[in-house]
Amino acid sequence: MQQKSQASRFDGDYPYFIEMRRALLEQMREILRNPDRFNKPKNAPRRVDMEIEMSCIKKDGQPLDEKTRNDLVETHKEMSWQKELGSAQIEIMTPPIDLSVSGGLNTLKQSMINETSALVSVLKTVDAFPVRFGSDPIVEIDGRGRTTSEDRYRLVPDFHLKNRRQGMQATIGIGNDQVRVDNPTVVVAMSSIQFNLDCHSVSEAVDLLNRCIVIGPYTIALGANANFLDGKNTGFADIRGAAWEISHDIRTYSELLRGVSARSGPPNRIFSCLQDYFMDVYDQPSILNDPDRALAIASGLYWRDTRIKFLYLGKEKEQIVVEFRPVSLQPNVFEDYAMMAFAFGHVLG
Repeated sequence: MQQKSQASRFDGDYPYFIEMRRALLEQMREILRNPDRFNKPKNAPRRVDMEIEMSCIKKDGQPLDEKTRNDLVETHKEMSWQKELGSAQIEIMTPPIDLSVSGGLNTLKQSMINETSALVSVLKTVDAFPVRFGSDPIVEIDGRGRTTSEDRYRLVPDFHLKNRRQGMQATIGIGNDQVRVDNPTVVVAMSSIQFNLDCHSVSEAVDLLNRCIVIGPYTIALGANANFLDGKNTGFADIRGAAWEISHDIRTYSELLRGVSARSGPPNRIFSCLQDYFMDVYDQPSILNDPDRALAIASGLYWRDTRIKFLYLGKEKEQIVVEFRPVSLQPNVFEDYAMMAFAFGHVLG
């Protein structure tokens, strides 16, 4: 693998990036030295799980406050709910469902219904309910809606705000309905649905990753459900991708002219092998300082529409999955399921 990273230009301000890159490179090389460890039999289960992000709103029209959100997540640990960047957001997850058995799709659909219903029921106890848009129309997008109880939700947006390319447009929209999207905290308003799909080998993971890259734009178009932001109709059927692109663009002018792709959205190529994919991950800044978890952090901060995740590394049940993540939250849970089934159906077909 190449040892020069585009992220090295930040080393002066973030000297720990050097150690993070060194650790990341070694952890990647360790996987490349022994890719067969992820091999599974052809008849192994093909499991998938769903992640569903939701902004939550109180009946008085105000976003759910961070303390109440935190209390709900922490007092329902059996549900595996997660806090997100948005202080009004909760992410729910289904357990892994085996698609290779009879009735697997129906089991997945019912699991999504059950998990969503559980959150809706708990939200009712605090007079709140989920916002069924990919972009929350009312949440504050200037930083006030950001989670403050975890360092990563402060450090990562602040890094992008500091290093955003000068001279870029600050607003997006039509006519008088312009919305400021230059602050990276704009993503506190964004909610998506995502699937994590089991892969049976490294080579299959790269193949499925590339298929997801190809199918991504079609699913975004079909599932467009994010036109409102900051109380305005932006004129976009789905504003999420454009807002990410404008708010998180840290490329230099030179990189832009050379065709270097932005950190979010689709890459500018499909990947020939795992090493090729790793080179793209290696070029992104690993903002959080924890060398022992360098690969997990780099994967978590890799905001392309699709990514490969290595789970339980060094443990008996380690696995490799492809995560597909460009689709907005849908108007109801059945449409969440329909969009995800459309996507992984075409990827596996």
